[in-house]
Amino acid sequence: MGNWSETDWITAALFASVTSLGGWFWLKFIRANLQPGSAGFGCSRACNVRWGLVDVLTVAFIWIASQAVAGGLLVAAYDLPAGAAIPPGTSARIALVSGLAQLVCVGFAFAWLMRRYDHDDQDFGLDKTQWRVGIIQGFKGFCMWVPLVWLLQSFLVRFIKYQHPSFDRVNESGEFLTLTDVWITAVLLAPIIEEILFRGVLQSWLQRFSAATLRNPTGFIAGGPDEIDRLQPTASPPSKIHWPAILITAAVFGLAHYSQGPAPYSLFVFSLGLGYLYQRSGSLLACIIMHMILNAITMTLFTIEQSGIF
Repeated sequence: MGNWSETDWITAALFASVTSLGGWFWLKFIRANLQPGSAGFGCSRACNVRWGLVDVLTVAFIWIASQAVAGGLLVAAYDLPAGAAIPPGTSARIALVSGLAQLVCVGFAFAWLMRRYDHDDQDFGLDKTQWRVGIIQGFKGFCMWVPLVWLLQSFLVRFIKYQHPSFDRVNESGEFLTLTDVWITAVLLAPIIEEILFRGVLQSWLQRFSAATLRNPTGFIAGGPDEIDRLQPTASPPSKIHWPAILITAAVFGLAHYSQGPAPYSLFVFSLGLGYLYQRSGSLLACIIMHMILNAITMTLFTIEQSGIF
C-alpha cells in the first residue's frame, strides 16, 4: 500500500463509504421483505407494457439511424478529408451532438410507444410526484449494488486492459473543452438513452414472456392494446421477478459495450442490479439516477487522475 497514489486512496475511501451505506440499506431491505406485504423499494405501481417485437425493433432502428445520420452530417460539416483521422477534440464534440440527437429521437420514440398503447408517466415512475422517490431509490440501488461491480472490475483489469473511446479522446486532446463534452455525454446523455432503451423498451417487452395476462401470442410480436391488461395500482411490487427478462437485457447491455475491455462483464452485473431495481420499483427514473451516479463517479476519478490535482 506504500505505492498507492492519492487517487488510489480517494477510490478506497469512496468504496468504503459506499459499501457501508449499501450494507445499511441491505439490512433495511431484508428486514422490510421479511414482513408480509412489504416492498423493499416502495413500488406504488406495476405495469405490463403492450408493445411487441416490431415496436422494439423500430425503436432500435431509430436509435441506430439517429446516431449514424447525426455522426455523418457532423463529419461532413467539419469538412474532413476522406479517410483522414478525426481529431480527438472534434470526435468528442461529434459524440456529444450525436448523443443529443439520439436522446431526442429515442425520447420521442418512447413517448410515441406510451401514447400508442395508452401508458402514462406513472407507469414508468416518471410522474413529477414520483421524482423524489425515484431519486432516493436510485441512490439506494447504487450503494447496494455498485460495490460488487467495482470489485469485479478491479479484478478483471488485472487481466484485461480497460479502454474507453471517450477517455482516449481526452488523453489525446488534453483540452478542457473535450473533457467537458465527454462529461456531458457520459453523465447526462448516455444514462437516459440507455435506460430508456434497455429497461424502458427492451426489458419491459421481454417481461411479456411470463405475463399471466397474455391472451394472444401474436401480441408479443405485433403488440396491441387489447392483448395485455395493465396491472391495477398496488401498494407493493409483483411478488414474481421476471429473471429471464433481466438476464437477457443484461446480456445485451454488456454486449453493447464490447469495445471497452473488461467492461462488458462488469456492466452485465451492473445491468442485473438495474433490471432488478426496475422490476421492484417500477421506476425508470430510479435506474437513470443509479446509472448517472456510477458514470459521474467514474468521470470524477478520471478527471482527478488526469488533472494531477493530488
